[in-house]
Amino acid sequence: MTQSLVVGDVEDYLLQTFGLKIKTKPFTGINLPFYLSTLFSLSTVEIKDNKLLLCVIMGEDRPSPGQLKKYAVELRDRTGLEPTFVLPGISSWDRARLIEGRLAFVVPGRQFYLPTLLIDLREHFDRERGRPDRLSYPAQFLVLLQLLQGRAEGKTVRELSREVAFSATTMSRAVRELLALDLVKTGEGKARPLHFVLDKRGLWTAALTHLQSPIKSIWFASASSRLQSLPYAGMSALSRLSMLNEDERRSYAISHVAAKPLIGNGTLHAQPMEETDLLLEVWAYDPHALSGENSSIVDPLSLYLSLAGENDERVRKAIESLVKELL
Repeated sequence: MTQSLVVGDVEDYLLQTFGLKIKTKPFTGINLPFYLSTLFSLSTVEIKDNKLLLCVIMGEDRPSPGQLKKYAVELRDRTGLEPTFVLPGISSWDRARLIEGRLAFVVPGRQFYLPTLLIDLREHFDRERGRPDRLSYPAQFLVLLQLLQGRAEGKTVRELSREVAFSATTMSRAVRELLALDLVKTGEGKARPLHFVLDKRGLWTAALTHLQSPIKSIWFASASSRLQSLPYAGMSALSRLSMLNEDERRSYAISHVAAKPLIGNGTLHAQPMEETDLLLEVWAYDPHALSGENSSIVDPLSLYLSLAGENDERVRKAIESLVKELL
């Protein structure tokens, strides 16, 4: 990653997120000691009439917060400017140490902390955007996609939008939700590939309280209806994955996109007409996208979420067992 690209990320981030128009310039005019000039690539920038020194760390070895504090003192003394360290990513521990030491830093796409101007413009700071109590369905889909197939790791927003039935704009919003909950981090550069910070069990545990049932509505269809091959859902799915018995009425899952024309032409109806009618769970996302086109059963994690509100102790134990075996 070149210096110009990193600085460009800072410019884009502040403009797109906070409406701050800035222009960086290479730092010149003062000869710094060799160890400083090789450790940092320096630029200057003006924000709200304050001139700052952007310090992009060169190489793979990142100084600790304690070392950065020492470098900040020396850079400030030698240049007369306030150092602002540009970091590709940051752990919660390092972030706390930097803020505690009142060290200015920016993580493009994530956070901008500038104590000298008395502003903390972290994109996902609670008072700005808030940590979502519940993930949107697209964000939930990304979590489940990663847990079930590992296909979200390392992908950019554009790459994800090409693989799933969501637009790039929707994927971008979904990624911001995951960032707000510290479930992911993003890589360097404008594309910023997605990286999950927890293993499967940790991701499921951290995300679970923010996940929701995929079911948007319930409809019914005659048992004689000719429907495309739909995966079993609800108790029909659980009975095929456990020792529990199936309900008398078979249950299937269908995406809300696929269900819409069937509701329009009268194939699906709001109330059952016969005891043999099929129950159709209309999902917010395509159930086949997570279970696989050839699967006859919905994926186990969405199944868990769809049945999590059941009062039957046997059902709860069965779905917990499914997750335990998977993760």
